[in-house]
Amino acid sequence: MKMFTKTCLILSAVIGVIGAGLFLAGMIIGPDWSVLKDKGMQYFGWAEKVNVLADGKGFDSDGLETIYAKLDTEAKQEYEFSKEEVSSLSIETEEKNAIYLEFKTDANASSIKVKSYNSADVVEYDREDRELSIEREGKNHQGEKDPIEIILPQDMQFESVTVEMNGGGQLVIDKLNAASLDLEVGAGVLQVSDELRAQECEIEVGAGEVSVAKLDAKVSDISCGTGTVDMKMAGKREDYSAEAEVGMGTVQIGDNVLSSGFGNEFSDKNDTGKELSIDCGMGDVQITFES
Repeated sequence: MKMFTKTCLILSAVIGVIGAGLFLAGMIIGPDWSVLKDKGMQYFGWAEKVNVLADGKGFDSDGLETIYAKLDTEAKQEYEFSKEEVSSLSIETEEKNAIYLEFKTDANASSIKVKSYNSADVVEYDREDRELSIEREGKNHQGEKDPIEIILPQDMQFESVTVEMNGGGQLVIDKLNAASLDLEVGAGVLQVSDELRAQECEIEVGAGEVSVAKLDAKVSDISCGTGTVDMKMAGKREDYSAEAEVGMGTVQIGDNVLSSGFGNEFSDKNDTGKELSIDCGMGDVQITFES
């Protein structure tokens, strides 16, 4: 072996040992997770969405004031369907176009009402599949303060509900019941004031806040890129087979706490029939139980 090659190999080994030592020293002293979180947000492209939505906390006060004012006016589009006509609901928005989407129940309602405050929204109904779909296509924040309001009978139960808010925003729900429930918010806020009920429920928020007063599901899959999750599950902790993974942050499931670290995992399997899975990239997840 040539002398130059030997020298390069020796230098590489020395540098590798020094690097490993510095990394170990850094971990012992303690990393600044807040700095790592900020860098991660920039690296993964979350920073732009978070800034648009008041640092991941949804629309700011001026934006919400505009939205609430529009909800008191006549909608640009309005549709009505009987409960029997719709079994599946699908809502999708484009990237870089945040939206305020609200589900609310009405004890006096006997049909499903869709109110769109943007004339460009695409609302379609497939009679054969009994599927109702709503799409917001605008880009670059066009029409993001034009809300969509969905009013449901109190006893409405869907076969499936899918919401993909790729541009983020605020998803506000009082009560929603579906066999399959899939809620995705790119960046912003998911707020449930009463209850989500499903056989299978998947909730994913890229950056922001999740607050759920009650989730009653046989299989629950919760994912948060960066931000906070505060959720109460129906029943007792012992009713659930639970698993969790956290990158940088804290996950608490009842009395079980999983703290910051790279790839920390928690698993508690049982045969109770209910499953709970948590994946937290950077942030804090708090899961409590009814009893």
